[in-house]
Amino acid sequence: MQDGEIDAFIAKYMAADGKLPGDAQAGYVLDPSFDLVPADLVDDAASHLVANLERRDLATGFLGTPDLLAVLSENGHANVAYRLLNQRSYPSWGTRSTRARRPSGSGGTRSCRTARSAT
Repeated sequence: MQDGEIDAFIAKYMAADGKLPGDAQAGYVLDPSFDLVPADLVDDAASHLVANLERRDLATGFLGTPDLLAVLSENGHANVAYRLLNQRSYPSWGTRSTRARRPSGSGGTRSCRTARSAT
């Protein structure tokens, strides 16, 4: 984007306190990732993201999730990034590591190898 387009985006979508319309978590992640947040509002926008994460479940979607931890860490909220990374309740990165998945068709009583060799 050109500087004029970025300025127009900021004027239309970013409030003077760094808040975005709709207060969407993904917006707070994607805007700094694409340098769409003015330097004087980066801290405020990051604080809005943290406040949103504290009010709601993780809801960055597939577009915002890849940059979430970096945006938090790079803007003074590494503690929040660490907490999210180590969270085990749904939705989180840790949910999949704590849920045991049974092999398809095994009923959870035998391993895949045992189930195949028994037939």
